[in-house]
Amino acid sequence: MKHVAFLTYPLIVTALVVGGCSSNRTNTSQSSAPASASGQSANPAAVPKVTATIKVGQAPVGIAVDSAAKSVYITNSGDETVSVIDAASNAVKTSIRVGRKPDGIAIDSQAKKAFITNAEDNSVSIIDTGSNTIVGAPIKVGKAPQAVAVDPASRTAYVTNEDDGSVSVIDTAAGTVTATIPVGKKPDGLAVDPATHSVYVTNAEDNSVSVIDIASRQVATTIPVGKGPDWVQVVGSYAYVTTAGDNSVSVIDTGSRKVTETIPVGKTPDGWTVDPGTHTAYITNSGDDSMSVVNPATRKVTATVKVGKGPDGIAVDPATHTVYTANAGDGTVSVIATA
Repeated sequence: MKHVAFLTYPLIVTALVVGGCSSNRTNTSQSSAPASASGQSANPAAVPKVTATIKVGQAPVGIAVDSAAKSVYITNSGDETVSVIDAASNAVKTSIRVGRKPDGIAIDSQAKKAFITNAEDNSVSIIDTGSNTIVGAPIKVGKAPQAVAVDPASRTAYVTNEDDGSVSVIDTAAGTVTATIPVGKKPDGLAVDPATHSVYVTNAEDNSVSVIDIASRQVATTIPVGKGPDWVQVVGSYAYVTTAGDNSVSVIDTGSRKVTETIPVGKTPDGWTVDPGTHTAYITNSGDDSMSVVNPATRKVTATVKVGKGPDGIAVDPATHTVYTANAGDGTVSVIATA
């Protein structure tokens, strides 16, 4: 199904930290106009707007931003490629052949590498983001790899393997799998939380989240969440999980490891990203071709923006505060201005 996940970023929002592919802000990019009872902004001018639609490959699902390089990377699951967009011109500058049915993507900007899961050949491809060329042979992982998250500090990547209920741990310097950790049924999204030395994994078929202890490489606990959990992000002392089966986001207290709240969003929510500079969260809703804008401090939807068909992956450029959605249903990327 999609997937991109990043390491958490420190934020100044009641000690919030953003993780995975998500986002969160105390102040949204909207004005201080009052919200309506539905949680929508009362000021239309404050709502983020789609400013461009970029044609990419077939069935794009995963997306990641390399802010320093002013590039956006998209996995096209229908044609075995990764499209690279020049963020300045909103034009595709190159297309890179990877494995079969590429899905998740994560970028280690320090190492200048992008990691791509290939769901149909059970591997991870590595792209040198400086030259936009493939590095070495693909790394073999478990069956039907989905999401990938990178921890640059420990030079480790984590990959969910949907068809064998596991997470592969990769030494990114050596390019080898160092451990395979059993989790729940049909693991999908994941995010690294260095603050608690944990990895959060969504299990789509048993409506749960596995919490892996990084040191022992074992599941420390399993948390029941909503139906069809998909994406997960860690924001400070909370983990946010999109649950596609009940059109909501489950909020987990990472201290008690219990769901403390549920946020209603759009139809069939998939991806989630957070802008570390503005502390606003953005969620793709594939069932109604929209993006929800959420204020994690109030846990309310403040705006809903129509994007392309079947939006899945989502990412934000922290330098420009521009949001990008991968629209699997029409082979495009929506570019959304939030300021």
